[in-house]
Amino acid sequence: MCCYGFDEFKLSSRSIKNFKIEYDGFMMSLEAVIDAPSLVGFEYRGDDIPGSISFQATASEWKSKIVVGFDMTVDGIIASFFCLELYDILKALSKSKISLCITQNIEGNRNIEEEAEEEKETYVGLFEPVVVERLVLSLRKSQNPSSGFLKNLKSICLARKWVREETSEEETE
Repeated sequence: MCCYGFDEFKLSSRSIKNFKIEYDGFMMSLEAVIDAPSLVGFEYRGDDIPGSISFQATASEWKSKIVVGFDMTVDGIIASFFCLELYDILKALSKSKISLCITQNIEGNRNIEEEAEEEKETYVGLFEPVVVERLVLSLRKSQNPSSGFLKNLKSICLARKWVREETSEEETE
């Protein structure tokens, strides 16, 4: 099953095994509650981190995949705020085997910049990291993630495997 364009929903189904949310806009306000005891696969793809996703019931073993865009070259408050929001989603998925892919997206910081101005803290060390089976950072060949971004990312997730994918300029614009 796939979901498009909702700001808020509750899914309750004993038969759904796979569920995917795709969003090509900004959805900071998404509120999703998923109660699916047969769920073995969940995927989220979007330009932004959703506001809140919670799982009431899933299969005992399940997998999740998150693909989200962010400008990984930024540092400071914006990187901290992004990682804080990402942590909430990873925590909700922590009983699954998580695959996380962060793609280079300059546009992906629009909403975060405004909200981050209110935050003046770095969140490194405040949380217990969530285990991520595979972490992919997809950047342009000529770019590297900022040290602040990596520091914050490492503080929220413990990746078993790190992968860097290099993309051409055309793929990320």
